[in-house]
Amino acid sequence: TNSTHTSLNISAQVQGVGPIFKVTVTMQNTSPDLSIIDYYLLFQSDETLYNISKKMIKLPMLVPSLSYTFSTMVECLNDYGQTDAIKVYVHCSGNPIPLLTAVIDMPASESFVV
Repeated sequence: TNSTHTSLNISAQVQGVGPIFKVTVTMQNTSPDLSIIDYYLLFQSDETLYNISKKMIKLPMLVPSLSYTFSTMVECLNDYGQTDAIKVYVHCSGNPIPLLTAVIDMPASESFVV
């Protein structure tokens, strides 16, 4: 469905100690009977701080009640231990307004922690 009444749960987990991190996003279609198609995950960050390997992921059909996981690698580019948030947007194909936004607070890279 491409309805504005689509029900989605989203969560994110950051793994690693840096400077390379794995960001895993878990999504679940909580609609009782509607599958979700033509959706994308878009990752946005300060490009002077992070290099994201997959900035866009096309989602498969999301069947109700099942959980799906999607991952991307994130490299910390800052030599001073500065951190920032990475935003994850869920977009329907053809609609520039995100249906859902998640904010991931990135940890400091261990190689920069004193």
